[in-house]
Amino acid sequence: MNRDQEISEMVQLALRLGPNSYLGPWITSILPTLRQDMMSDIIPTVTIAETIEQAHQRAKGIVDAATTDAAKIGRAASMKMQEAERALEDAKRERDHAQRERDSILTALAVAEREILRERQ
Repeated sequence: MNRDQEISEMVQLALRLGPNSYLGPWITSILPTLRQDMMSDIIPTVTIAETIEQAHQRAKGIVDAATTDAAKIGRAASMKMQEAERALEDAKRERDHAQRERDSILTALAVAEREILRERQ
């Protein structure tokens, strides 16, 4: 049997086992590496343990990236929250200033009204 026939046998085995078997998905996942090794005259050495380790490394990379992204999102949210708090404080100061001006105007109007009433008497 030659290399192409052996690779074909592995493909057929993966298909026969199917995606719901234990080995079918694993064989399917290593077929590219097997094909490459065999075509390069290298005896394939892919093991389930290596495949699991590669999956763990990919998963760790995904978790690390997600953790980094979550930290960036957290920092951005914190900055937006601080910005919103500053805007709220600015709005409160402007409101307080407007209320003081309103009170001052109302006081001046009341004083002017009393003077007008006194002058009419």
